[in-house]
Amino acid sequence: MTEKPPYKGLETRTNEVKRAEFECQKTLETLRQNEARFRSTIREWRYLFDKTNSAIWILGPDHIILRSNKTAERIFQRSRREMLGRHCWEIVHGTEKPIPECPFLRTRESLSRESMELPVGDNWFEVTTDPLLDESGRFCGAIHIVNDITDRKQIEDALHQRESYLSAIIENLPGLVWLKDTESRFLTVNQAFAASCEKNNTEDLIGKTDLDIWPRNLAEKYRRDDFDIMKTGKSVTIEEQIFDKGVTRWFETYKTPVRNRQGTVIGTTGYAHDITDRKKAEEERYEFQKRLQQLHKAVSLNRMAGAVSHHFNNQLQAVMGNLELAMEDLPRDGNTAANLTHAMQAAQKAANICSSLLTYLGQTTNFQEALDLCEICRRSLPVIQAAIPKNITLEIDFPTPGPVIRANANNIRQILTNLITNAWEAMDKNPGNIHLAVRTIPSADIPAWNRFPIDWQPQGLSYACLEVKDNGCGIASKDLPYLFDPFFSSKFIGRGLGLPVTLGILRMHNGAVAVDSEIGRGSIVRIYFPISDEKVDKPFLPERAIQEFKWEGTVLLVEDEEIQRQLTTNMLMRLGFTVLIAKDGVEAAEIFKQNIDIIRFVISDLIMPNMNGWETMAALHKLSPNIKVIIASGCEQDFVKKSARLGRDFQIFLQKPYVFADLAAAVRQLLEQG
Repeated sequence: MTEKPPYKGLETRTNEVKRAEFECQKTLETLRQNEARFRSTIREWRYLFDKTNSAIWILGPDHIILRSNKTAERIFQRSRREMLGRHCWEIVHGTEKPIPECPFLRTRESLSRESMELPVGDNWFEVTTDPLLDESGRFCGAIHIVNDITDRKQIEDALHQRESYLSAIIENLPGLVWLKDTESRFLTVNQAFAASCEKNNTEDLIGKTDLDIWPRNLAEKYRRDDFDIMKTGKSVTIEEQIFDKGVTRWFETYKTPVRNRQGTVIGTTGYAHDITDRKKAEEERYEFQKRLQQLHKAVSLNRMAGAVSHHFNNQLQAVMGNLELAMEDLPRDGNTAANLTHAMQAAQKAANICSSLLTYLGQTTNFQEALDLCEICRRSLPVIQAAIPKNITLEIDFPTPGPVIRANANNIRQILTNLITNAWEAMDKNPGNIHLAVRTIPSADIPAWNRFPIDWQPQGLSYACLEVKDNGCGIASKDLPYLFDPFFSSKFIGRGLGLPVTLGILRMHNGAVAVDSEIGRGSIVRIYFPISDEKVDKPFLPERAIQEFKWEGTVLLVEDEEIQRQLTTNMLMRLGFTVLIAKDGVEAAEIFKQNIDIIRFVISDLIMPNMNGWETMAALHKLSPNIKVIIASGCEQDFVKKSARLGRDFQIFLQKPYVFADLAAAVRQLLEQG
């Protein structure tokens, strides 16, 4: 039988004590470690508490500051001793009374984080308050964290200022401005854009697309433009025509992609301004350039026509004069005389063409008087009606009395005849109506386009208007600029002096003509004359015919054309004069100096080489101030008088081409002056 060991119960208790001691030791070690970690955490917290850039306060439930870090001392410029034990609003707001908007008070009520931004001196701070709760969830204090946000506020202010500037620029731009995202939704628009969409507020368009604003076809075009810009990354400039409510407007649009810092396209922006006025100005400038080209062409044409008329008149003078002299020596009933008569008639027609060209150039003059425009037109109609086809009906609207103008009656008849002839020829043998009307209109109603002369401008307040309207074939718009050019005609070659002569007559009367025509719808030609304040004069009576007679004496003939010299010499000799001949002004001055005592008068051409007619007359007047002079020229008398430098340069004007009777009349008129 085995014996039980002594003190067995004591051993068991000893083991339990050891185990307990071990557990206690282990627990103590854990507590030491936790204490060490806690102390480390406290040190770290204290380090962060003091070293953080944020000011931190720990507040008790009664708003008293319990702890404060060094940053708070720097921000609020108070020591910890001065801040501890005081209410937070005393330090922050400088008042002993609670501030309702204080984050601490709001946090205490809501038990949630509250924050605010406030200025302190020149700086800005953000104050954030987090509640501290006990184990039961009751409010037991708060942590106040204050961050210096001065730099951020300065950036925000700069951005706000920049946005204000940008907004002011955008709003003051005369055009439409917008910004869209990648889905082509509007992010920003200016008031002008909103007004174009009939919106009072720009906010009404934010988030909308073109499809919400514009007609579908226009909106889809804009969207395609936006997506193309975002795809290519390139800016574009577009001129586009917009039809809105029956009004056509032109816009110039600049569109460009918008990128972020990484260069990624994040939308588009655009600016469109109305260029309708610019387009109209361009059209007007284009029309003005066309008119200027026509004016330059007219100047060249006038110069050419004047030169042609001058040279033709000289040659026709020789032809007609020699024909006349030949006919004087032939029996009247012979075949040769008949042939010469036909030749003389043809030459006279050629001379009339030259005269018409000079009329077109405005280088003619006629007696003018006060006329009732309606009355002179009314008296001219019987002769005109007898010439027009029977299938043409004249409709007349002439008031009584009519407007008074200062003009030549024959010129008015010629204008009326030319216009009516053009009108009935436009009917192309078809029945039709020609409407004639006379009225007085204000100068502002005279059209500026398709008006001739192209450099003409109205001077008076009102004008007399003679209107000739037909329902003929009309005139193509491309032909209108050439309508008054000599020999231009859409009918057939060789016609076309009627309207140029009309224009020349109007130049002499300071008038104008305007044409309104369209193919297939007829034409309206309106003639404008300045209104005269004069009373209508009595009918003009022509001067008495000049009788033939002869004189004796010596004449100096100055003429550069050999044929013309010979012809005029023969005519003067037939009149009974002795003729001294000079080929130009230099020779004329020398001959005159040698024969000054026997020369009764001088006949001189105007356009000559070396010395022209005016220079020749000046030289002769120096030798003999009272010498009598006949100027012979293919230019018209009024033009010659206007170009004369001295009123005594000549006494008589002789129009080329002239016949024997014309020369005799000019000589007689010169000698009768004494």
